[in-house]
Amino acid sequence: MFADWIDLTIVPEISLALGLVSVVLFGAFSASISRAYFMAIIVVLTLLGLLAWVPTHTTTVMQSHWVFDQLAYVLKTAAALSVVCVLIYSQRSMESDQYLQGEYLILMLAALLGSCVVMSSMHVLTLFVGFELMSLPLYALVAIRSKAKDEQATKATEAATKYFITGALASACFLYGLSLIFGATGHMQLMDITHALAQLPAAQYHGAILGLVLVIVALAFKLGLAPFHIWVPDVYEGAPLSVTLLIATLPKLALVALCIRLFGTVLTPLSSVWQPILIGLGVASMILGNGIALCQTHVRRLLGYSAIGHMGILILAFVLAQQHGLSIALFYSLTYALTTALVFGGLLQLRVHGAHCEHIESLSGLNERYPGSAVLLLIGIFSLAGVPPIVGFMAKFSLIQGLLQAHHTTLALTVVLMACVGCFYYIRLIKVMYFDAPQEEQLIHWSGRSGDWALRIHGVVVLVLGLMPAVLMSWSQTAIQHAI
Repeated sequence: MFADWIDLTIVPEISLALGLVSVVLFGAFSASISRAYFMAIIVVLTLLGLLAWVPTHTTTVMQSHWVFDQLAYVLKTAAALSVVCVLIYSQRSMESDQYLQGEYLILMLAALLGSCVVMSSMHVLTLFVGFELMSLPLYALVAIRSKAKDEQATKATEAATKYFITGALASACFLYGLSLIFGATGHMQLMDITHALAQLPAAQYHGAILGLVLVIVALAFKLGLAPFHIWVPDVYEGAPLSVTLLIATLPKLALVALCIRLFGTVLTPLSSVWQPILIGLGVASMILGNGIALCQTHVRRLLGYSAIGHMGILILAFVLAQQHGLSIALFYSLTYALTTALVFGGLLQLRVHGAHCEHIESLSGLNERYPGSAVLLLIGIFSLAGVPPIVGFMAKFSLIQGLLQAHHTTLALTVVLMACVGCFYYIRLIKVMYFDAPQEEQLIHWSGRSGDWALRIHGVVVLVLGLMPAVLMSWSQTAIQHAI
């Protein structure tokens, strides 16, 4: 047991937990929140360094409750980088909106720790602990400005309430579904569940199917898939913009890791049951998300419905052949997180009359006043729309190609059609930025500072990966080969 605890594979999470405690103590005994902010950045950068230091060959520790492999390494690195983006891009916003508090930093690090636990869990109990440790801090972060006396604070309270209720329902479905699968198989180790499902007697079959459906419902809630998407637009609009960026990236990366382990290995004996369910969820999400986004005038609600459509596309990758489909899902999730962070990072730098950009019209004339900033947003929007040669195009193209190779022609045509619909509202954003004259009474300001340089590097990375997508795709393929 002692050898398990000193294994290098759990050192990153231990360091993150210790860093979380240090930020708590530092915030309690120091009057300088700015120092706690920089300490939080140091904690996340330390996590990145340790992840690069730990060997990435597949290793299981703590009586096979925990695994560290190439998949965990890639997604934990992406999750840590997303938190770094949130901290850097939101520094000015946190100061001006007065929610740069110790609680904000602590909750963010706790959500990151929970995500890392989910990515490495190989036991039902460990998985549920990570699932809740990731979710509970996000509920509180949505309502972090609820004490303020303004309209945005009211929206934050409503969004946090809806997010908490739907999240609690998802957690209940997840736990009950796992308990039914345990009752049918008699195992709590994920790999043992796989072998038990392959030899499941008829008497336990229906219980396992019901458990599977409940687990899929919980994942659909958390990913924001239709018809379990009701919280997404309200949370995207009501939460502080930096928290919206966190919710749009961090939990999705953790859930993709969970989906890869479940649909790639654990639940493969029941693939004939869950594949039609995923197809239905994916198609419904694409149609509803892209369709409702067409009539949105609020930037964040538009991006929320866009996220529903993107998650619908992502979930379709799991119905493809094992390694090929899972590598496409991982590649798509990484490009989506990278692109979404760029778009929200750009919005975090924008101020209209001292407040964040809320409506599409607020972006009018951005190119005339800040052409370099408009280009950064243009790159991110084009990537979300799937316009070549940006990396988002390669993500959608690889999925469509995979669907055609698997003879899912109707699904491929649906993805193409919904991508065309999505281009309409994305191009509307670009049209407002580049072709609409700035409103005279509108005072738009780009408050970059350190976030401006980070955004420029971020934009270059998105462009380079679009020109050389094989780099990210090869990482995804290698990660999947070691995970299943």
